[in-house]
Order: sequence, then C-alpha cells, then structure tokens
Amino acid sequence: MIGSDSSPLLPVLLQWIVQQLRSIFRLSLFLFFGIIDSNKSSLINTTNNNNSNTASNQPEQSIMTATTQKLKPVKRKVEALVGIPVLKLLSKLQMKSCGLGGPKNVFLPKCGITMNYYEREAVPQPRDPQQKEQQQQQCDPPTLLLLHGISSNANEFCDLIRLLDVPAHIRILVPEQIGHGQDLKRARLEGSAFQQPTPESMLESTSELLEVVNAGNNCNAMGTSMGGALLYFLKLNHPHLVRKTILVEPALGSVLAKPFLDGLISGKYSFGSFRSRDDVKNIFRNYLWTDPTRRGKESDVQNDDHPKKKIKKDPIPAFFYEVIYRSAKITAPEGHWRALLDNLLRTYGLLDNNSSNAESTYEYADADADADDASGGLEPTIAKAENIYTATTDLDQDTHRLVVWSEEDQICNIEQGKRFFGPSMASGKTRFETIPNCGHVFAADGTSIYELVGPIVEKSLLDFS
Repeated sequence: MIGSDSSPLLPVLLQWIVQQLRSIFRLSLFLFFGIIDSNKSSLINTTNNNNSNTASNQPEQSIMTATTQKLKPVKRKVEALVGIPVLKLLSKLQMKSCGLGGPKNVFLPKCGITMNYYEREAVPQPRDPQQKEQQQQQCDPPTLLLLHGISSNANEFCDLIRLLDVPAHIRILVPEQIGHGQDLKRARLEGSAFQQPTPESMLESTSELLEVVNAGNNCNAMGTSMGGALLYFLKLNHPHLVRKTILVEPALGSVLAKPFLDGLISGKYSFGSFRSRDDVKNIFRNYLWTDPTRRGKESDVQNDDHPKKKIKKDPIPAFFYEVIYRSAKITAPEGHWRALLDNLLRTYGLLDNNSSNAESTYEYADADADADDASGGLEPTIAKAENIYTATTDLDQDTHRLVVWSEEDQICNIEQGKRFFGPSMASGKTRFETIPNCGHVFAADGTSIYELVGPIVEKSLLDFS
C-alpha cells in the first residue's frame, strides 16, 4: 500500500531551486550590470500608463530588449553553475531516501565486462518452522528487479520505490545498463574503443548479472521504455529468471511512433547527445510530454463556471533545460547517445547498416487501424521471423503480464502497442492498462509518470505468492 508520507521530495526541492536561481540571477544582474528585473517592469508599466510618451519611450524599450538579449548567456551560465551541483545533490538525496545502496559493481565472466548496479538488501524475516513457504523464501528471498530507460540510470526509480513503500524483506536490484549511469565513466576512459551496447548484449549482461548476484527465481520485475523492451526479451529468452513482469511503455522496435523515429534517423533532433538547449526543450515539450497538438485545448473554454486556465508551456521549470544540456555534455562522451541509439535501431531492423541511410526499414500501416488487428501496424519490408528483435506481434503469448501505457505517448505509440500485444490480450494473458492525459514521462500537469504508475502496478509488483 502506498504510504501517506510518500509525497516526492524532488518537486519541493525543485521549487526551492527555482526561487534560489531567480534570486541569484537578479543579484548577478545588479552586481555586474546595475540592472534588476523590476526596472524592466517599471519601465513597461510607465509606458503603458502614459500613451503620450509612447514614442519617446520606444528607444528605451529597444535598449532594454537588447540588454535582455545580451544577458541571456549570463543567465544560462548562472543556471548551469547552480543547477548542475544541485542536481548531483538531489541524486544523492534521492538514493538515500529510497534506501538504495551503491554503486556496486561485479565482473561478469561470460560477457567479459564489469556491470554496475544499485541494491537494497533484504532484511530477513524471523523463521517459523511450521511455514515451509516462509522457509523457502529465507533461502530464496523475494527480489524486485527494475530496469531503466535509455540515457537514464538507477535514480529513475527512486520516487517509485518510495511511493510503493516496498517491504523490508524484499530485495531490490536496479542494474545500470552498458553505456549508462556509472558506465559512462568507462565510455569516456575507453573513447573510440568503447563497444556500444546492443539489445543482445544488454539482455545477456542483465541475465548474467542476476545469476552472479544470486537473484534466485523468486523475482518480479518492471521495466520502462528501453527497460520494458529489455524485460520483454529477458522473459522470452530466460523465463526461469523472472516470475512476474510489468512493462511500462516498452520501447519495442515495432511500437516506436513514426514522427519520433523519423526525427531520430534523419538527425532532425538528438536524443541524449544534445546539440543545444533547444534540443532539450524540443524533446521535453514534444516527445516526453503529452500530445502537443492537443495540449491546452481544454484551457480555451472559458465561462463563469470554467474560467480560462493558463496554458502550461513546459513539463519542468524551463531553466532546467540549460542544466540538462550542459550536464549531458559533461557526463557522456560526444556522440555517445547517437551511436548507442543507432546500435539499437539497427538490431530492431529500423536502420540499415549504412549509417547514411535516413529512412526506416519498416513500413507503417494506419496508426488508427483496429487495435485488435494483430496483422496491422508495422510490417518489416524483409521477413525476419528468426530475429526476435524485429517481431511485430507478441512472441511470448503464454506469459501472464501487466502492460501499462500512457494514452498520449509520443515515443511509443499506444495503438501500435495494442496491436503488438493483441493476441495475448485477447487470450487474457496480458492485462493492458492505460493512463489518460499522460505522455512518455510526464502527465499534462507535469506530474512524473511514476506517481501515476505506482498505484496501478503496486499489487502485481509486490505479490510474490
């Protein structure tokens, strides 16, 4: 059950950070330029209240506008200067608050690499000799496995762990995939010699990690986005490793939304390897959030009972775009995420081996086709039935699972997802739950998806019976 004291720490700290950054920015303007934001407001108000002086005040307004533009680089630097260390502090606080310890690392002899992970060790329950099931759990304690999305890390699940209030006797494992999290240090050190992961290498390294750390066979798992796709293939190839699976918007190749995929392949925008602050803003506003073509339409209705609401422009405080952009340049080698994405897309059959090809190797059917038609959606131009990564329909239709999908996901198309899992949904093996007014990461009001996912997955995820 979700605890009553489980309100996320991050939003409160974010609000405080916003206030501090604004104060610091105004102070920097005063110290270096002798200008405070309130001067601009006073000038504009004076202009509006004195129409006779409009012409004479236009030069002053132009000067102020030009000055504001010149100060933008200073503002961005201040945002990054304060924001980056604060984000690092927040990450540490999040890890501490949810009880995860790490980073830990272990060498995987079969894969030949060292893999990083975070763990909350289980607290053993008192033994009762009359309960054989409890004795079995003492030897093989329940384990909760969480698999993160692309360009993410173990911090992704801190809020969810805290919201779920996971009992102390349940072990929690959060591996950081190759080329993610702590492994970015290795990527920087090895440079061009670093071998980017593929779906196969992530699958095999994750399965070996579970064996090396003795996760046992009493393991429930949840994966989000890339992690959801990884979990799907893990259960398909190694069914003994995981009992119950929960897939949150699994980024399988055949469910990726065409506009998002085409933008990635053509290089129109970058995901992770951001080229500018605008790249970050575009990803957050148009792909991690709700459908931009529908956003704000309900706010246009205005009457006495429903006053017009202010339309939200960003899912997060806008100054964080600069922080995310500069932080990404610091933590990951240049071009790292682009190379990693290309590897994944090639394995999914979505990109030719020739990196100059800017077109998907899939043909798209009408996204609005009947969701129960398992033959609709994406169809490979070349049949690759032997390749599990290019499948366009569920290959594991006997597995009981829960699938959770945001209705306005701009990265993983919900209708394509329904077509993929259509056969197992029809047989009752897959339960498909949707989240209205929510995108891939954020709801319409900016709420993190995990705050909405928690109540949906809690019962299944924590049931080890």
